[in-house]
Amino acid sequence: MDIPILERDAALEQLDRLAKAARFGTGHTVFVTGEAGAGKTTLLRAFEERMTAAWALRGACEDLSIPEPLGPLRDLAHDAGVDLDALWRNEGDRLSVFLNLLGSIERTDEMALLLIEDPHWADEATLDFVRFVARRLRTRRILMVVTARDGENEGRAQLRRAMDGVSAADMTRIVLQPLSADAVGLLAAGSSQTPEEVFRITGGNPFYVTELLRGGIDDALRSVQDTVLNRLDRLPQQTHQALQAVSIFPRRAERDWALEIAGAEDEALDPAIESGLIQEDGAYVAFRHEIARLAVETALRPTQRRHLNKALLIRMQTDAGVPNARQMHHARAAGDRAQIARLAPWPGARRWLPGPTVRLPTTFPSPSRFRIRRMTGRLPSCFSMRVRPVALSAV
Repeated sequence: MDIPILERDAALEQLDRLAKAARFGTGHTVFVTGEAGAGKTTLLRAFEERMTAAWALRGACEDLSIPEPLGPLRDLAHDAGVDLDALWRNEGDRLSVFLNLLGSIERTDEMALLLIEDPHWADEATLDFVRFVARRLRTRRILMVVTARDGENEGRAQLRRAMDGVSAADMTRIVLQPLSADAVGLLAAGSSQTPEEVFRITGGNPFYVTELLRGGIDDALRSVQDTVLNRLDRLPQQTHQALQAVSIFPRRAERDWALEIAGAEDEALDPAIESGLIQEDGAYVAFRHEIARLAVETALRPTQRRHLNKALLIRMQTDAGVPNARQMHHARAAGDRAQIARLAPWPGARRWLPGPTVRLPTTFPSPSRFRIRRMTGRLPSCFSMRVRPVALSAV
């Protein structure tokens, strides 16, 4: 399924204008930022396809436990035909290496397009290079485009270091926003998914929208799950546990309740809020994207899910204001048969409980006292009731 790029025309036009200026000797640096899945790489590829007259050099940072020193520079040096190791041996210091590499990139009759991705995973030396180049492009035929996540605390810190000391006149920041409901509706047209549901689940995140439309909710969850769980693994253990508790709440969670059932301290959710995984709204917290919540919830072990739902149900029953329907959701998730029987409206009780159908007579001939005995374990052991001679609807 081919997914078109929507609501990125303004960003592409801005990049086109800056590329035109660079072609005539006024270089510039562009930072394209957005949350994970916002479409930064997709935008970069679309822009690169338009720059047929430019010499494109690409570098990318990798998500390694220990960042590779100058990883993107090795990519750029390779594209420029420069032996980076030999350059280090000959020059011996960082600034000289940076200056020589920049000079090698500039020695062409074509405009150079430097594309650097994911500096939120970069080492300090790579951030120094980005900053070094960004401050020296004003009179060069080079456009440098850097894509970075800004939805996570660590990513924002790396981005600030890369931009530090670069004047506003020498750089432009393009922030990619989630897709609007109208754009999601256009993408979902003709698919088996309703636009409203796609937007509700994805929050307009282009990656989530694409995955959902291509493979349906099950395939999308599998695709998103790795990304979301990888982000969870980077957070403190208490934060991880608190997020697992938040995931069992449909829509939004009472912050205090989530922390209580997770056995976590009050500040446990702060790293998740700072990283952009969840957002806070007064006494409530919620995942920014419903599909991320589902990804975390479905990754819970069955016993863990039942335990959390049981603990939440007990907590809810200390608050007289919690509707039965909401309690029923968690009673079912906990597999608590007694609570299901207590909370379900009588006509609907049978469908929440396992076992064969038990049909009651639709009428009774005269006032009588009946003792309804236990039937295959699906009704209370016994209770008495006086039945009047009126018609009853079939169960």
